[in-house]
Amino acid sequence: MDADLSFYNDTMALRNLAFLSYYSDLAGNIIFTLIAYVAIAANGLVLFKVLKFQTLRTPMNYFITNLAAADMILIIVLIGPRNINFFTSWKIFTNRVSLIAINYIQHICIQATALILAIMSISRYTMVVLPLKAKAEWTGRMQDFGQGGGLTGPAAPERKTISGAPPSVGAERTIKFLALQTPQIAGNGTSRVF
Repeated sequence: MDADLSFYNDTMALRNLAFLSYYSDLAGNIIFTLIAYVAIAANGLVLFKVLKFQTLRTPMNYFITNLAAADMILIIVLIGPRNINFFTSWKIFTNRVSLIAINYIQHICIQATALILAIMSISRYTMVVLPLKAKAEWTGRMQDFGQGGGLTGPAAPERKTISGAPPSVGAERTIKFLALQTPQIAGNGTSRVF
């Protein structure tokens, strides 16, 4: 049962496969690096604009700044070590401690991003669906909650109205007037404002 398999030489096929594997990894690293440069520039611009201009420090821009910071940290922590391992012979990010640290930072950044997006959606829901229940200003308690929910970011925004303008007495009177004009329905011993 000794069959002659000399015609079946897979050395060339494996050599071509390794050649393609290296160049596909190289192309992937180059694409990821270009995406990282664009993302770092865009997120850096967001951080710079919000920190530089006082008028951009609204509650929603504060959350967007936190998202930009979390995204920037994630990109630097993930793309940097990958490129160092691929393009150099150091291989310093392949030991157990650095892999655990990179994985930990990745999970923290992803969780921070998800929580910030959840807070933003709750804030938008309150302001769009329940406009009379939305406060015209950010209170100190809401600022503390926003700072605790974010990963990093600039100093807390100042007290501003929903539109970002300084609070005015007229706007506060209008909101109070509208709240008084809404019908109240008594049910189960409680009253509810719609």
